[in-house]
Amino acid sequence: MVLFADADKIREESNSRFLSLVSLLCQMFAKFRIHGEPMQILPVPVTKLLKISLDDSASDDELECAATQLLAMGSLLQPYVDASHWNEIRNSIKAAIIADR
Repeated sequence: MVLFADADKIREESNSRFLSLVSLLCQMFAKFRIHGEPMQILPVPVTKLLKISLDDSASDDELECAATQLLAMGSLLQPYVDASHWNEIRNSIKAAIIADR
């Protein structure tokens, strides 16, 4: 996925394009099905984009986007994500809350 590979560059160039990419991939994972299952290729890019959206340099818009997407499809995503990656996402959320961001 070319867009996924360029996520950091897209984030630097245009925050709105980056947020659109995060939302698009998260919603694709939540809605698209193959034989009743989510697309198996999407958990890795979705997880990476969510981690980027929750990092220490994340804007308020990025944090809000990540929170919205996690509320919408987090329980669906969790079984498809390695436990260590899921814990990183949870820890990032906790850190953002504690930092009152």
